Amino acid sequence: MNNAVLDVLIPFIVATKEEKAISSNDGIVPQMGGTKYLLGQMIRQLCFSRNHYFISKEAKELWEKISSKDIFDYNYRMPVLCENENNVIIKCFKNNSKCYEERTVKQGDFFVYRDVFHDEHMTPVNDIIERLLSLEVPNYENISEILNSIYICKMLKTEDRGLYPKFHRPFILENIVKEVYSPANIELISL
Repeated sequence: MNNAVLDVLIPFIVATKEEKAISSNDGIVPQMGGTKYLLGQMIRQLCFSRNHYFISKEAKELWEKISSKDIFDYNYRMPVLCENENNVIIKCFKNNSKCYEERTVKQGDFFVYRDVFHDEHMTPVNDIIERLLSLEVPNYENISEILNSIYICKMLKTEDRGLYPKFHRPFILENIVKEVYSPANIELISL
């Protein structure tokens, strides 16, 4: 079995475990450092089937006021078009700020997805990296098992700011919901 994604991830896991750069044998291509950072970025870019996604009840309600499109098709810096004939008040954040600005959008207005919504890794990326680095010998089977424990919640940025803890969460989905999302009063709906 060949898997291009895992074939890319394995050398980064190994290089990060060994705390060294990735280099070529011929010396023509320069070394590649920052493997742990790049590993994290690769994990953030993984796409999963819909059964690995949830949406918070509040995010779903706001999305339905704004758009008839499928929220599953939106992420990061994508523009979102307000289709609603009625004005909708949104809370816009800039980058990782904890402060927001209320904005009224009307039909035809655009805003950036990540200014209002957040795709939250329910099992934090750093926790996934720790698990990958703890593997004695990374292979398709054990890496896939860890990656298949990743679930993502599409939520409002206001909800994300109230989640605790941000790191070192349980690995079992039911426990994450019980210990992290329920105390924050975030109701999850399967996508």
